[in-house]
Amino acid sequence: MILVIAAHVINIIVAGAVSFLILTKHHSMDAVYQKDTHARRILACVYASIAEMSLVALLWRPYLIPIALVLFPLQIIYKLLSAVFVHDFKNPVIISNLSIATFHTIALLSIVY
Repeated sequence: MILVIAAHVINIIVAGAVSFLILTKHHSMDAVYQKDTHARRILACVYASIAEMSLVALLWRPYLIPIALVLFPLQIIYKLLSAVFVHDFKNPVIISNLSIATFHTIALLSIVY
């Protein structure tokens, strides 16, 4: 259970911060996500949704596991696909994605086993 809670907290901190920084057009995001575009803002909305659902999971405890069983696999898949299609394992987003995907995989396995 502690791994699932930690994974949700990671989502809130990382996805929440990144979405906030992108949506407020913070200059630090330009180096990683390039110039401000509609696509970048849409990505920020996806990140915000991830953070919001993890917050809901933590606040609405009966749904902690059901939300994790849907949200974590989705995140793992998209984060792994980003590495496959970007092909840049020095990119900080890819490094972060793979790290979070690894943690979420472990958290997910702790639920099913």
